[in-house]
Amino acid sequence: MPPYPAPVSQTATGTWFLGDRRFMTITQDGASVTGMPSPAEFDAGGVTVIESGLITGGVDGNRVTLAVTERITVSGTGPDVICTAAHAFTGVLAGNTLSGTLTEVTPLTCNADVEVPYIALPTTGPTIYTRQ
Repeated sequence: MPPYPAPVSQTATGTWFLGDRRFMTITQDGASVTGMPSPAEFDAGGVTVIESGLITGGVDGNRVTLAVTERITVSGTGPDVICTAAHAFTGVLAGNTLSGTLTEVTPLTCNADVEVPYIALPTTGPTIYTRQ
């Protein structure tokens, strides 16, 4: 009887979507994960909002933990305003699905006392990402 091939290893590397929105691109190297939320830029009533950030984390078997730091720059009404927020994700990787819970760690805070337009940040609670 011919030997069975070794199981294909699974990694978290790829571009992950939340619904139909590209959410993040991450790369796994051993047990470490790094990446970034998908950058976005939009006009919010006369100001420009640019979203970017950083993702770090780890993989242990099929368990994945991520720290997501969002960086939002608001420009167009004087000096740029820099805002940050942080979320944590803990979940399970199964093929092209990453499911778990996203939790707010730090609410949106800005470096200036100005009114910032509404910015839709990831919601907390059960979350399912798909890799495409």
